[in-house]
Amino acid sequence: MSEPTSHESRGGRPAPVNAFKLDFLRDLAETDDDAPGMEEAIHSGDWDVHPLSDGRFGVFRGWQRPPFGDPPGGLFAKRSWALLAAAILPTLGREQTLRFGEEDGSPGMPLVAWGEGSGLEIAGVVPAHDSAFLEGLETGSRLGRLPWSLALILEAAGTETIGLVGQILYQRMARPRRPPPRRG
Repeated sequence: MSEPTSHESRGGRPAPVNAFKLDFLRDLAETDDDAPGMEEAIHSGDWDVHPLSDGRFGVFRGWQRPPFGDPPGGLFAKRSWALLAAAILPTLGREQTLRFGEEDGSPGMPLVAWGEGSGLEIAGVVPAHDSAFLEGLETGSRLGRLPWSLALILEAAGTETIGLVGQILYQRMARPRRPPPRRG
């Protein structure tokens, strides 16, 4: 096995170290088409924040580091913005799980979701066809499935907010729960 090497990349900077030879990567790029899931792969993984020598904060994939010449996924003046970017990046490019259903004459617009192994199901009904609402709900759904991202959002929010979230969760869990209504 040959030693991994750093190769010249665009802009004259050394490319990140890679176990694959540059010729192989170039040949592969020539045959590469839009592979299924490519967009999700580009953004997937755990992203993290590293302080840079110029005082800014870079967002890097979990295995990347500034000293290795890895390019950041974003540069920010404040750490809190970098943490939010690191939290959101893994949600990008994923398959959409929610969409608007067909209007059936009843009030509101149905939201359709992929159910747990059961295909499509009605997730809810909203007053109007609001794409911003659907996008926000989709982002929230994705974040809810990414514990690393949720942790970064809380870290970005700060100590006071984390303390309040703890109080809210404690109170919500301490409430007596009503049994579900009986059917039939």
